[in-house]
Amino acid sequence: MNKIYGFATVSLFIALILITVVYSYTQVDLNLTLSTSSFYLQLQKPLTQLGYFNRPLSGSIFLGLFIGLFIVYGMWLWGIVSQRLHPRLIKIGIITSFLLVLGYAAFSYDLFNYLFDARITTYYGLDPHYFKALDFPFDPLTRFMRWTHRYYPYGPGWLLISLIPSWLGMGKFILTMFLFKGMFALFHAVNLWLLHRLLIHIKVKLPLFWLAVYAFNPLVLIESLVSPHNEVVMLCFTLFAFWLLIKNKVYGGVLAFAVSLSIKYISAVLTPLLIWRQKIDSRFFTVAWYLWIIALIPVILMREVYSWYFIPIIAIAALGGSFIPFMVSLALSGITLIRYYPFLLLGEYSAQSYELQLIAMVVSGVLLVPASLWLWQKKSAG
Repeated sequence: MNKIYGFATVSLFIALILITVVYSYTQVDLNLTLSTSSFYLQLQKPLTQLGYFNRPLSGSIFLGLFIGLFIVYGMWLWGIVSQRLHPRLIKIGIITSFLLVLGYAAFSYDLFNYLFDARITTYYGLDPHYFKALDFPFDPLTRFMRWTHRYYPYGPGWLLISLIPSWLGMGKFILTMFLFKGMFALFHAVNLWLLHRLLIHIKVKLPLFWLAVYAFNPLVLIESLVSPHNEVVMLCFTLFAFWLLIKNKVYGGVLAFAVSLSIKYISAVLTPLLIWRQKIDSRFFTVAWYLWIIALIPVILMREVYSWYFIPIIAIAALGGSFIPFMVSLALSGITLIRYYPFLLLGEYSAQSYELQLIAMVVSGVLLVPASLWLWQKKSAG
């Protein structure tokens, strides 16, 4: 029975990962040609037809992937709690998840903004704080970008890090895009390693369960590997700061935390907790989770409920190992990730899509809250 369950879980997960990679190419912008190879164009044509000219089917496929990824997510967690999954299978699943890096950045244009911000420096020799994409109307990348009117909005640390793949890309779009994606995948891998080490060190019960809470979360997979965001990098340096402080390497921990701040300033909310720390344990991370949630409220009110905002929330919830952060993080994962569905279905953000978005978010939350309660009861019983 255990072997059958393990085989079914891994097989379904691998299938969903591969389908997600293929599906992501349905969203390649109509103004972007990734390759002029006749073989590629033959493959891309039906995918473009699906994504842009058969939106009902495209939306249904996304909805199926969304449901499937959350079902298999529950299978991973239940399998660990019930001891139906060998740790080796969990490693196979985590390694398999990195295939998502091969996908197109289908669900957000932020990757292209990161790429162009760095390109302003490495290609044009200018400062993106004072120049924006619209200042380069003849650059071919501006044909398919969004938010071309904004100046560089992040901290200096992120710009310095993003210069590396931009410089290595030598001005070639496809190479640079996958160098950026590879960099995000590397930081994601480090996040998983740091989470595992921290979970073991603070002696959280069932560390593999809590690692899986982050590693197989559909939101984390989509927003870290398919359409990656710099929250992944910010989180990496935040976790590294925790790890160094646990090892009593105070100066190194402060430096790592400063780098995290220099990527996105929101991690500053943890500063008081780090200054007045007595012991870094699961309670420490539970308090950190609440602080981060509080810091996100004004950000969300000023902008939108973007799903990638919650990548650090899910990681810190795993380290806290307590019920409310687990339940809320799981519910938020579904509520925010399902927001892509109306756009993929309708192709625009309108009154109808916002209404559908709200319905989908409510349904997702209604289903995931009891699911998280059930999983928690099984975990506690185990």
